[in-house]
Amino acid sequence: MKTPTVDKLVRMQIRWKLLILLLTIALTPLAVVSGLSVYSMQSLGHDLAIKVRDSLANDATNQLEQLIGTYSATIASNRDSIELALRLQASEVEKALTIKTPHPVKVWTTIEFDNNNPELTLTTDEHHTRVEFGGEHRPIRMSFDEQAYYTPPGIEPSNLRADMRRLATMTPLYQSLQSEHQDMIHWQYTALENGLHSTYPGPGEIPPYSDPRERPWYRSAISANNLIWNQPIVDASTRQVMLTVSAPVSRPNGALAGVTAIDVRMLDIVDLVNLPEAWRDGAEVFLVVRSETPGAETGHLAILAQREPASEGARWDIEPAQEWLESTDDEPFQAMFEDMTRGATGVQTMRHGDHISLWAYGSVDKRDAQLVVIVPRKLIVADAMSAEDAALKRTTTHLQYIGLVLLAALILIAAVALVGSRTVTEPIRSLVEAANHIADGNLEVRVAINTGDELEDLGDAFNSMAPKLRDRVRMLDSLSLASEVQQSLLPGAAPKVPGIDIAGRSVYCDETGGDYYDFFDFRAAKKGSLGLVVGDVSGHGIASALLMASTRALLHSDGTAPSCLSSLISVINNQLSRDSAQGRFMTLAYLMLDVEDRSIRYVSAGHDPMLVYIPGDDRFEELRTDDIPLGITEDWEYREYRRASLNPGEILVIATDGVWDTRSEEGKLFGKERFNDVIRNNAQRSANEIINAVIGTLNRFRKTEPQRDDITLVIIKGE
Repeated sequence: MKTPTVDKLVRMQIRWKLLILLLTIALTPLAVVSGLSVYSMQSLGHDLAIKVRDSLANDATNQLEQLIGTYSATIASNRDSIELALRLQASEVEKALTIKTPHPVKVWTTIEFDNNNPELTLTTDEHHTRVEFGGEHRPIRMSFDEQAYYTPPGIEPSNLRADMRRLATMTPLYQSLQSEHQDMIHWQYTALENGLHSTYPGPGEIPPYSDPRERPWYRSAISANNLIWNQPIVDASTRQVMLTVSAPVSRPNGALAGVTAIDVRMLDIVDLVNLPEAWRDGAEVFLVVRSETPGAETGHLAILAQREPASEGARWDIEPAQEWLESTDDEPFQAMFEDMTRGATGVQTMRHGDHISLWAYGSVDKRDAQLVVIVPRKLIVADAMSAEDAALKRTTTHLQYIGLVLLAALILIAAVALVGSRTVTEPIRSLVEAANHIADGNLEVRVAINTGDELEDLGDAFNSMAPKLRDRVRMLDSLSLASEVQQSLLPGAAPKVPGIDIAGRSVYCDETGGDYYDFFDFRAAKKGSLGLVVGDVSGHGIASALLMASTRALLHSDGTAPSCLSSLISVINNQLSRDSAQGRFMTLAYLMLDVEDRSIRYVSAGHDPMLVYIPGDDRFEELRTDDIPLGITEDWEYREYRRASLNPGEILVIATDGVWDTRSEEGKLFGKERFNDVIRNNAQRSANEIINAVIGTLNRFRKTEPQRDDITLVIIKGE
């Protein structure tokens, strides 16, 4: 490269030449006109809108505070009424269960409802509808005169007739409570420990494989041993999101009889809030409860109810994911959270989704439930925004004049650019042609640029780049050849052994790696013996690949079956310790399998313990040793260990640490527990399929995180 001269050091750079020229011609008149126009627009818009905005926002704040106080009390009153209704319902259920000889009345199972028994009077209404997966609401046929009785699979309904008739006496009370709370109570039901489940009004369409005793409302009531409000769940019949209040009931002897409950649709709760018409389309209503995480800077608000819950139409047998009410504006959100903690009512301005909104909040009851109404600020200041629109229309005219000035400036700039373009474009064209030659494989091409500015520097850099590219291509060719050679050192296929399934695989993170596995078939010379080796050189790349190749050569130097594995490994360690570079070592596991009696002899030079999965006991056995890796000290004497046999179904696993040291995008380790789970979950599959499952799971765990270590895995499965 040329040595910089004094002239080059003091010359003006081309970017400054062009910048000064364009700014002088175009921006001076444009800046004057633009500044005057923008100032006029801003003054008009702000003066017109700011007073209207402030006035409307203050009025809306006062109105929201009044609304929150009124509707918080309304929701609290309704909630207390529902709890009172459930306590009465629970008391009457316990009384019904004391009847020794129930009157023989006709009772109806859900199957009879589903089959539209002609003796039943079935009807529909606008509240009891089933949400299909496409979002369509389909009315459910039901009876307000009868309860429907359901028993889970495996329980004979005829054995529970007595309890059915006892619970049948509850129908008048159910009807009375429905009449008093028709806008809130959706379903009333009682589930007994013996499996009997009654529902009012009598519906069909209960999934035949469900068991009410496994539902969250049942378990939580028993656990609390008291009346309890549950987290939102998806109703099995309607697939709508419900809030359930449930309470345990007892038999006459005091033993647990079951649970009775009332369902309230989340939509019915928030519909109690009647907002002004101008806000209805954009405002949102939530019922939330505070949730504090120890050590966190801000608390969280868990959503109990909302006008359009995301879980509508979801599967009933999967609990809905908890939804949270959040804002990216931490300071006002924390201030609101602190007000809620004190039970105070208030209004905060902060972001909700993509909009700045007013958040009004107030306590519903002493159990920390809060009513939150969120109104986008744009709805409140709509009149002020209209005034701003008028100002913008006037500004549009000014911008049109600016556009004419800008067009004239562009024409002038284009004329100047045409005159001076040759001095810039010719060197660039030369660089493009030379780059195309390099793309075609001609690395001898050079350019001659003498413009006295950065383009000449670019030409010099281009000329020095071609030889470096040639060296880089040569190095890549060498790496590709090294990768092919190393891959050829690995076994092409696992040996076929009757009654034993064997598979192995290595996946390198670079072109070359330090992992190694091999098979030694001594069956012809050593009474059915089979040798298996797995090794892992510290690091990866060319140096690791060379150490791996040296170890392989030493293992293959004698084609006979080793009578003493410890002596063989000690000899190899002695050789590697003398020959390998300082700081380079290798872990290695050598296993000898007798294919007739399936006994195992093995030596491990610092390798991670081999694992044996025993499906019958669902446990993993570690084949541990205390020996050090190869290449550390010459005089180490290795020991040989034995295992009696590899029984049918047992899986012996030898792997390198690249498996459990794999990291996810978040930096989490895959770990040995996940690895063991993959082996356990695929234990019935073939050895090769188990390897595929492990590698596939690792790839999914990493996602976009690159593989940072070699991965080697050998599976031996008894059949």
